[in-house]
Amino acid sequence: MTEDVYSRLDQLVGEEKSYQGPKITIVSFKEVNQTIVVKTNSRTLVFTQIEIDDFFKDLKDVSEVQESLPSTVENQSMNVSVNGYQPSAENQTLKASLLSVLEDIKTKPSKKNREKAKAVCDVANTMVNIQKAEIQMINAIKRK
Repeated sequence: MTEDVYSRLDQLVGEEKSYQGPKITIVSFKEVNQTIVVKTNSRTLVFTQIEIDDFFKDLKDVSEVQESLPSTVENQSMNVSVNGYQPSAENQTLKASLLSVLEDIKTKPSKKNREKAKAVCDVANTMVNIQKAEIQMINAIKRK
């Protein structure tokens, strides 16, 4: 991440903006595997170095944009409970990110979106593998 991108994102933290329709507030950001991950109050966005300029261009002041209806991805329920188990905030964020990327590929097929999807899927796969290891550790400790 360049210093310019870091500075621009840092200035946006805590600001309410409109991005592709809905209002968002940027909570934090970081670089992961050569992608820029932007966590907002409602979803997590992942951009390649090339895509981040488009993100800045698409950000609007809330006063400039009328609130539109939520997209199909944001409209879907992320809270599923099975036998009392509630997915963690990380899992819900991961699911929302994956659904958002799938929606982007479906509505705007492009090489850039395919690269973004690959980056998000790589991160998701790593997170799943970490959770599998944690479950194995918990099960091993329970057996003792």
